[in-house]
Amino acid sequence: MPRTAIAPITPLGPQLTIPVAAGGLDIAMTAGDATNDNSIILNGPGILFLHNTGAGARTVTIGAVPIGGRDGDITAYSLGAGEYGAIKIHPHGYVQSDGTLYVDPEHAEVLMAFVRS
Repeated sequence: MPRTAIAPITPLGPQLTIPVAAGGLDIAMTAGDATNDNSIILNGPGILFLHNTGAGARTVTIGAVPIGGRDGDITAYSLGAGEYGAIKIHPHGYVQSDGTLYVDPEHAEVLMAFVRS
């Protein structure tokens, strides 16, 4: 099966119309697909946000390429129960051969969002 795609989010700003409408700054997080894993189109830099909504620790692997002393993927990064995580992502160090970022959650309790910067 192909990876489950997650659409990148383009935030509002920097020039906003005031007042900002209710919900205008919200970020929707998507449950990870622990069976097929996830991919995000990576055509520019951004921040990957993670949130473990489960009662126990969960892991996530982020596909990467060897660069600057890092020898490959960020494997089995553990998020404790209720914890959030964030990592700056740039295509130069993370884009896969199909033009996407690979994110492999252990469980659907790991929510994620990629916000372009």
